[in-house]
Amino acid sequence: MFADSFSSPHMAKRFEDFTSWLVATTGAQKTALKLERFLPLFLDIEQRWGDIPNYAELVAAFGVVRLRRSLLALRWMEETGRLVVDEKVKREGSDRRRILTTLAMFDRSSHGFALLSGFHNVMIAEQQLQGTSMRTVRLSMTAAAGMLRRASVMKLMPPTQAVLDSYLTRTPGQRAAVTRFVRYLVEHTAIEMQIPPTNPARAHQLKRRRQERRVLRLMDKPLTDAVSTRRWLGAALSYFHGLDAAVARAVKLEQISRRDGGLLVEWKGDEYWVPIVGRAANSGP
Repeated sequence: MFADSFSSPHMAKRFEDFTSWLVATTGAQKTALKLERFLPLFLDIEQRWGDIPNYAELVAAFGVVRLRRSLLALRWMEETGRLVVDEKVKREGSDRRRILTTLAMFDRSSHGFALLSGFHNVMIAEQQLQGTSMRTVRLSMTAAAGMLRRASVMKLMPPTQAVLDSYLTRTPGQRAAVTRFVRYLVEHTAIEMQIPPTNPARAHQLKRRRQERRVLRLMDKPLTDAVSTRRWLGAALSYFHGLDAAVARAVKLEQISRRDGGLLVEWKGDEYWVPIVGRAANSGP
């Protein structure tokens, strides 16, 4: 019934094929309710390309957000071989959307937005000229926004060395990501600051505090299945034995047993015991 909406019989047939697929997939009643909202996408495709383009062109033209609202149409294109989703392009589109969300966190008239948008322009230029990944741009933008929010809280805008020091004290894991923003501030503004030298003792202390908070948060939760067991083991093995949390994901269930009111984990020829406390003591793997 929408065939007259198209200029070419070719795209009218595409939409007809999609309609038939949608009926088979979701049922006639749901198709009748949903079909009309897919029409603008197909009309836009016809106007721009005359037929379904590749995934990169779709993302560049419509963006990840709009395509996400048309998942059934994309699914039909994939299942019928008319579209091959490029996961790299998909991730880059998602990163671009999150970058815009980060920018939108600041009032456009604020000093913070001016600094962040200027940094964004430099990062995008670098991405285009040097091939910097969009994920790197997103991570750098996230760190820059976090530092600027810290500056607002401290009422030190534009940010100062004290802001940077405070930000890294609270989020030491962002040291690498925020370095690009600090370099931008030094090279493109009158702001003077530098990344402070690492303090291994301080970093270790903060890491132990994070591990302790995680253990305290999980210690009273029951171990009802493999997922909850591995979550607890990841926290407990890190805190009590200094192992990487990834060990809990890699260890096999047959390497985990109960002993002396706790869990015994066999890993690379050694045994590691961790307690089970609170409600968790009555459940297990």
